[in-house]
Amino acid sequence: GEKIYFELLNKESPTVVGIFIVNNIHSRKLAELELRKYQKELEELVKERTEEIELKNKELKQSRRAFQSLLENLQGMAYQYVPKGGDWLARYVSKGSSDLTGYPPHDFLDGHISVDRDLVIEGYNDAVWKEISKCLEDKKNFNVRYPITTKSGSEKWILDRGIGIYNAEGNLVSLEGVMIDITREKLQEDRLLNAQEEIIKQRDMIAQQEYSLSTLLTNLQGMAYRVLNDLTTVKYISDGCYELTGYTKDEIYDSEMFFEKHIVKKEFQPTVANTINKALQNKESYEINYPIITKDQKEKWVTERGLGLFNEQGELVALEGFIIDITKSKQLEKQLRLAQETIDKAPIMIQWVQEDGTFSYVNNETLKESQFSKEDFKKKKVYEIDPLLTQELWAEIFNQRIQANLKEEENIFTRKDGSKFPIFVNATNIEFEGSSYNIAYINDITELKSVQEELKKTNDELSSSEEELRQQSEELQTLNENLEKQKKELELTVYQLKNTREQLIHTEKMASLGVLVAGI
Repeated sequence: GEKIYFELLNKESPTVVGIFIVNNIHSRKLAELELRKYQKELEELVKERTEEIELKNKELKQSRRAFQSLLENLQGMAYQYVPKGGDWLARYVSKGSSDLTGYPPHDFLDGHISVDRDLVIEGYNDAVWKEISKCLEDKKNFNVRYPITTKSGSEKWILDRGIGIYNAEGNLVSLEGVMIDITREKLQEDRLLNAQEEIIKQRDMIAQQEYSLSTLLTNLQGMAYRVLNDLTTVKYISDGCYELTGYTKDEIYDSEMFFEKHIVKKEFQPTVANTINKALQNKESYEINYPIITKDQKEKWVTERGLGLFNEQGELVALEGFIIDITKSKQLEKQLRLAQETIDKAPIMIQWVQEDGTFSYVNNETLKESQFSKEDFKKKKVYEIDPLLTQELWAEIFNQRIQANLKEEENIFTRKDGSKFPIFVNATNIEFEGSSYNIAYINDITELKSVQEELKKTNDELSSSEEELRQQSEELQTLNENLEKQKKELELTVYQLKNTREQLIHTEKMASLGVLVAGI
């Protein structure tokens, strides 16, 4: 039942008998079929390999075109140099050389331009080539920066990145790389270095300032503080707190809101808290005066100034401020108010007048007697108030009083309604904070003048009576002794009146002097 291949051959015969020769070609046929199969497989394999090679060649061409396009559009200059003798010959330079150096590629390829000879700024050649040579010797990539001079004469900083290409024997056959313009980065780097140096300087300055601030806070006449945003946790208190309050820093640190609850005088605690909270709400600084009770139960007046510190989101970070003892200032302020009250209510008229005739101050008695208001004295000059004065006369009087004080000059004062009354004027010039002032003390002597008139009238009547007494001397002899007695009594009265006048004048002088001293 086995099938075999055979070959049938017929031979022509002279007889009618057919002659057939049958050859067994089974083995040969099998070999032939196997050969045809192998040949067909081989053809298919060759076709497949041919198509694959064509595809690879096509991809390689595309890669070469893409690589060439990449090199041509590269931001910088791609290059390939090959060693030739003791020098390097440019085999390839990309078109980016024109933008980077100003020289076209053929200037490098022809050998007209050499990087180390014509581009690298003098003084950098040895260091650059030394670094590249070391990397080539160690068969490592090199990455070196140096400045070049372009064709236009401008200076650029470049980053040269490259690698050596070696054959199978390990011999260097080419040098390939790319040069990139890093001028902007170099400028930024220099700026950064300068900024870092400036930061270091600022840091040193801040450290110095912090040291100075620490010294300042230590020597501060008062107490500096810093409280966190909960307005409870005390972060810092200066050493002055002990001198100010009698309490140590630890005593204030360890107790919640110790200063607000135990040191600020009780009736002022709400006012202080409200003032600080309002300032924080409005993001403003605050200043407030209030009394405190020290550890030894003494009362002091202090002034507190502070400010809230806020972050970019407007949230409170901390509260900082300082507190100063103003007890002495408060006492001086009280004395000053007392002195001012004394001058304001003095029983004589007091006026402060500047050289140009402007009133700097008048007391209540002046307002009362002159009938002019405070607004009148603010708006008017002295020669506009006093009808006997002119601007020229006032300037002359002012200069005279610089040379010598005026003492008890009798004059007439004219009120706003035109009525007049007699006065005694004492005046002097003083210098205060670079300005000159004429200080006048004016006494109303209306009553004194009345007494003088009464004395004059009495003297006239006495003269008339004396003449009559001469004519009636004989008739009134018996009354002579009584008259002499009355005359002596009258003379005594006159003497007492004169003495009283002198005492009154002396009293007014002393009052004026007292007011002047109080004013000063």
